[in-house]
Amino acid sequence: MTETITPRDESHWLEMRDKVITSTGVSALFGMSPYLTRFELYHHHANGIKVPFVSNDRVEKGNRMEQYAAEEVGLQEGWEVEPFKDFAQDAVLRIGSSFDYTAATPDGKAILEIKAVDFIRHRDLWVDDQAPEHIEIQLQWQMMISGIHVGYIAAFTSVYEFHIYRREYDPEMGAAMLAAVAEFWADVDAEREPDPDFARDQDVIAAMFRQLRPDPANFTEDDTLDEVITRFERYNETKKYADKLAKAAKAEIHYMLGEHSEAFGQRYRIKAGWTKDTADRITAPDEVIKGRKGYRRCDFKELTPDVN
Repeated sequence: MTETITPRDESHWLEMRDKVITSTGVSALFGMSPYLTRFELYHHHANGIKVPFVSNDRVEKGNRMEQYAAEEVGLQEGWEVEPFKDFAQDAVLRIGSSFDYTAATPDGKAILEIKAVDFIRHRDLWVDDQAPEHIEIQLQWQMMISGIHVGYIAAFTSVYEFHIYRREYDPEMGAAMLAAVAEFWADVDAEREPDPDFARDQDVIAAMFRQLRPDPANFTEDDTLDEVITRFERYNETKKYADKLAKAAKAEIHYMLGEHSEAFGQRYRIKAGWTKDTADRITAPDEVIKGRKGYRRCDFKELTPDVN
């Protein structure tokens, strides 16, 4: 039984999200989320461990342009677009969803999901009229919970250009998502921890073991710990060697540029100007932060190909 709730404020919205699987979390159950793992999702709901989301300039700009983007879609498509800021949830199934907008389209009322996408990533990842898997899953989830069975993804690759992707609700996909969610909650209730992805779950693992015991663990009966430490040392040596090669390549770039502070290649634009010297700073009567000499930086940007 889905109920739609208007959040009182952001803390109320976060409180409701924390109790359910949302449209951004369900893709992790299929191993398709670039932001979240099943291990992290499990410990979030089983043990209240939350890894803080670190925003960045691209995310902030995307949020700021969302309203403009929705208005632009409505203007170009001839749709009446309205914010859809309610939260829909089924407390029994422990599922829920937030939304961006709805649009009055020739299909009737539809979900409208706004995405700000780098041009290069759109070219490389949004292929064969398909959005990345986690976005396709997100829209299917929103259509399932809202009962609005037509949805559109508007992918903005610049301020002036967007690409529209029309989707209809897929009942088989809906059944698969609900089955995956039921299995997840059964694992949480039975305390069946999923295997961690050690490459992605470092922050979660660190948060799990903040209280340390003074007595040592004993791994003398097998060589598992020794094998992992050996691997760690080998990777560190490989990293050091790769760092040396990278520094050598950087010096080669500077040598090729000579006195030029900027250059163009077939694929890249390179800036290699000098930074200024930084003087020592006195932060307390007996504390000095040492400055540093200026250095020649080396910044690259992949060129955007011409599009007819």
